[in-house]
Amino acid sequence: MDFPRYVFTSPGNLSAGWGRTYGEEIVNDEAEYEAALKAGFCGTLSEALEGAKNPKKPEPVKAEDSKAEEAKADELADTEIAGLKAKAESLGIKIDNRWKAGRLAEEIAKAEGVADAVRE
Repeated sequence: MDFPRYVFTSPGNLSAGWGRTYGEEIVNDEAEYEAALKAGFCGTLSEALEGAKNPKKPEPVKAEDSKAEEAKADELADTEIAGLKAKAESLGIKIDNRWKAGRLAEEIAKAEGVADAVRE
């Protein structure tokens, strides 16, 4: 699924013709998308218009829900970075504290590649 994308609800403040209305909101990732669906939004406009026959007023998507998911991901990233930093230090790599996990992994791979070449 591509992001950002729209989720829809009906009724709303936009006109769909024939007296039908809908609302839309943008979600930026899978967590926001799932939160929007749980709140009563629909993945497609046709689903929202069909659901208008049995309306369920959606709740606004809460930024805190997606922020909690991001915080969990950050904690995992911090743990991963700590492990990579320890490995880099054991290989004698001078670490720049601005490096993210990808850069650390790159430097470790370079150092291990050099070590492998020396062993051969």
